[in-house]
Formats: sequence, structure tokens, C-alpha cells
Amino acid sequence: MGAPPPGMMWVPAKKPVTGLAKVGALFLVVVGVFITLGGLLFILGGAILTSVGGSEFGAIAGGAVAFVGAIILTIGILQVLAGIGSWRGAGVGRVLAIIVAILFGLLSLASVVAGAADTSTGAARGSSILNWALAIGYLYSAAVLIFAWKEK
Repeated sequence: MGAPPPGMMWVPAKKPVTGLAKVGALFLVVVGVFITLGGLLFILGGAILTSVGGSEFGAIAGGAVAFVGAIILTIGILQVLAGIGSWRGAGVGRVLAIIVAILFGLLSLASVVAGAADTSTGAARGSSILNWALAIGYLYSAAVLIFAWKEK
């Protein structure tokens, strides 16, 4: 096995990735797989809605649902690739993982704050626990990929 050609960005770096960073990368991969599956379900639901709807409205609604599913699917795949890349030690994977983790960590925190403001329903409590878990996981991933990525 020779040296990789120049310009290969997904080639692992020379120093090994820390265990803490691997935990963060694993979190990104696991959540990314769930997001990807959710996107696939939206696409499937859009296809079913289009075929069952029979009217012009059903076709438009099915297309809109499938479009949202394609966006969700893309986000999930990017998150899985970022997690795998940062696990392997690739710099571009690490940068993508940091961006994804900070963005979705802040969105999860915003969701927690919005859920705390509306305490009229009992359903907000369960979603708040999930949002807290996601926010902590994403922000942990961002922190370890920024500060404790490589062994010294």
C-alpha cells in the first residue's frame, strides 16, 4: 500500500484520534443514520401520498413531502459522512462534523428554550428530554473535535 495521491482529503491523519473524539464521531453517525431513515420515510410517504391522492392536490402535497424528505436525507447523509471522516482522522471530516455539531447543537438548544416557554402541554416534557440529549451530544461532539481531536 503506497502513499495516497496528492489531494486526497479523506485520508486519515498521522496522529490517532482520541477516544473522546471517537465517541463524538459515533454520536454523529448514529444520529445521522436516524435522520437518514427519517428522510427516507418522508420520501416514501410522499410517493404514497402522490399515488393515493389521485387529485392534483395529492400530487402537489406528495411532491412537497418528498422534497422535504430529500432535504432531510441529504442532511442525514452529510452527518454520517462527517462522523465517519472525523472518526478516521480526516481534516475535512472534522471540519464538517464541527459545523454540523455546532449548528444542530444550537438548534436543539433553541428547541429546548422554545419548549420551556410553552408549558401548557404535557408533550413538551418528553420532547424536551430528547432535545436536551441531542443538544448535549452535539455540543460535546463539537467541543471534543475542536479541543481534543488528536492525541498529543
